[in-house]
Amino acid sequence: MELVFKLPDGKPPFIGVVFKSANEAAQVNQDLVNYYKDCSFKLLIETGDTIKLKFICDEPPLSREYRDLTFNLQKFVSWLHYSENKKINFSHIIRQKEKETVVRTLKDNKLFVLSVAKFELLNN
Repeated sequence: MELVFKLPDGKPPFIGVVFKSANEAAQVNQDLVNYYKDCSFKLLIETGDTIKLKFICDEPPLSREYRDLTFNLQKFVSWLHYSENKKINFSHIIRQKEKETVVRTLKDNKLFVLSVAKFELLNN
């Protein structure tokens, strides 16, 4: 899976995991959106040859991981520079012919967007 970084005008900085299957994108960790959307998420970003993301919520206590995500280093560095100390949005997306689309959860048909209160960069 690939991790993409965007800086949309008038919106918080954005990161998204690109899935090959819309069905998989709609199912994986959909509980975060369906049941825990209001949680104050912290995101740990661990870098190396690939990126590992770890979402953490203190109340209720939960965590989820995404591993071995490929990424564009130049876009990541640019995104980090702009996004430091800001809330960000995270999504599951699919790419169809060069167009990227945010998916909806399978169970409740909610747009798969999580607001992340803060993130921390961990170097491997």
